[in-house]
Amino acid sequence: MLGQAAKDEIIRMNPCTITGAGVEHSDERPLLEPDQIQLLIDCMPERWQAMGLTAACCGLRHGELVGLRRRDINLLKGELTVDKPIAELDDGRLVAKAPKTRAGKRTVTIPKALAEVLEAHLAELGEPGPGGYVFVGPLGGMPRRSNFPTMWQRACPDAGLPGTHFHDLRHASGTMAAQLGATAREIQSRLGHASPAAAHRYQHAAQSRDRALADLLGEVMSKGSIA
Repeated sequence: MLGQAAKDEIIRMNPCTITGAGVEHSDERPLLEPDQIQLLIDCMPERWQAMGLTAACCGLRHGELVGLRRRDINLLKGELTVDKPIAELDDGRLVAKAPKTRAGKRTVTIPKALAEVLEAHLAELGEPGPGGYVFVGPLGGMPRRSNFPTMWQRACPDAGLPGTHFHDLRHASGTMAAQLGATAREIQSRLGHASPAAAHRYQHAAQSRDRALADLLGEVMSKGSIA
């Protein structure tokens, strides 16, 4: 209402405007290499390994992963749809809500290897029925932000990667996509970003990695051992 009032020049400016509020910000995190990701997943309990691999391959957020239902995964087409992520409220309730932005609701293509893992997971560990949740605990409970990190924090030291965040799998997914040549628009669509700013961050990380590779190639050539 205030924004419209400012446009109509009823008031001089919208007092609720916050500079930079429309831009996504996050601290730069260390980039996980594919072998490190696999080691982390191997150190997770079997029940949660498919969830970790989906985060790394598709770049889904924790709530988006928890909210996946059987009907959201099409193994024949090799796709999954992010429809209603699970949000954990301050009072502890878990509710399925529409994504915060239109970009958050999306369909993501999944690699063949992940499709095979998800097929095996659904056959043994997923809830039954089209509306059944894909990732649930042994008693049918959903992984919460209050208990899931406990398991994750045990897996990280076992993998030799203490201090790694589960969200780093999403970060690695975006960066690897950039390294493989994905455009900012493609990354934005795949990860569900509302603005291209975050997607550009992944491309910058890929460019930094390319510089490191170029320097290593230069060292090899200078030593005359390119063969």
